[in-house]
Amino acid sequence: MIQLTVSDMACSACVERIEAAIAAVDTQATLTANLDTKELQVSSQHSEADIRQAIISAGYTPT
Repeated sequence: MIQLTVSDMACSACVERIEAAIAAVDTQATLTANLDTKELQVSSQHSEADIRQAIISAGYTPT
């Protein structure tokens, strides 16, 4: 499980864009987003670096 904070994830549309970007890397990935805490949990066979890069490519900043 990969846990990240995405401080610029502000709404459900943001979550949908992040989900789409991650799905482009790993179609089997699952994620849970908490908009209140800006936390994202991703279950993926890909590395954390791959998931971070997918989020960055969607225009967000994971930390």
